[in-house]
Amino acid sequence: MAERAEHATAEETRLALYLLGALDDGERSAFERHLAGCDRCLAEAADLGTLTSAFGLFSAAEAAEVIADADADADAETETDADTDADAGAEPTAPAPEHRRPASGARPAPAPSPARPAPGRGSRPTRRVPRPRPPGRGDRSGGVRRPGRLVAWAATAAAAVAAIAAVVLVVQGVDPVRPPGTVLVATGEAPGVSLAVTVTGNPRGSTAEATITGLSAGTRYRLYVVTRDGATHVVRDWDGSAETQRVTGELTEPVESLAFFTVGPVDGAPVVTAAVQPRSAAPPTR
Repeated sequence: MAERAEHATAEETRLALYLLGALDDGERSAFERHLAGCDRCLAEAADLGTLTSAFGLFSAAEAAEVIADADADADAETETDADTDADAGAEPTAPAPEHRRPASGARPAPAPSPARPAPGRGSRPTRRVPRPRPPGRGDRSGGVRRPGRLVAWAATAAAAVAAIAAVVLVVQGVDPVRPPGTVLVATGEAPGVSLAVTVTGNPRGSTAEATITGLSAGTRYRLYVVTRDGATHVVRDWDGSAETQRVTGELTEPVESLAFFTVGPVDGAPVVTAAVQPRSAAPPTR
């Protein structure tokens, strides 16, 4: 169990670095292969990508300081939990009784009975209630606490952004228009950026239509699709704009093999990721 927890924490750390754009090309490719086949990481990328992407508002030094603070808080919480669990099993030690040898020729006097306080008027004798054991890690109210520093990093980033930014631009998620023949939908958001992709079938394979909002004007962007075997495929390139853009590209990969889409500068890290929605969760075409 400990090995699984350490593995989960390591993958959460890699996911955070991936969302922050802090992995080099080789590490990013390796993690995308893992991400393509890991439903848990895909779900966390969708849930926490907005918060971790908030680090884009910081300089490199500020982001490093926020991460260090979050790590220190996580370590302190872990130590506190360990101390609590250790104290929970300890029983209070009673003082050893004091024995005195009676004087020569004297009969030992019987030990006096312990004095009992007289009950107050209208009161009842009380019964000794066993001291409850503090809850363990799995007994905390609200369920089992999730391990890993990704949540701490994301929460710290969100708090820092709220403290330093008086106004934060929040882009509402794009609800893509689903043309007839839509077989797959993927959506994702990051601060100031949103991505929605619909995939429709055609005789040659399938067509991906991406709707993107909030890119930087004058930057060359690329739309990628990652399949469940971890392979990354280029869909198309285009010049970015702060306005809503729609780009279309042909896919030769089987629709059932698609895991997620990403958009990023041609020579940079992804700025937004859109996980493919389960078939049962995809809204009907209209």
